[in-house]
This record gives sequence, structure tokens and C-alpha cells, in this order.
Amino acid sequence: MYNNDWEQLNKTRKQLVLLGIIGTILLVAGLILPIVFMAKHPLF
Repeated sequence: MYNNDWEQLNKTRKQLVLLGIIGTILLVAGLILPIVFMAKHPLF
């Protein structure tokens, strides 16, 4: 039972890490993409 709980915890932790990585990538993309877009297509 203890082993099963540990595996479940490990799975959850991996999912959280994955979500964190995806969230970070989205955040970085959200910050960088507008800057790149502005640089390529100047509005002013």
C-alpha cells in the first residue's frame, strides 16, 4: 500500500512539473511573441 501511494505521489509530482514547464513556456512565449511581432511589424 505504501508503495502504491508513493507511485501515485510520483505521478502527481511529474504532472505538476510538466504543468509548471508548460506554464513557464507559455508565460515566456506571451512575453516574447508580442515583442518579436512589434519588431517585425512596427506599428509606429
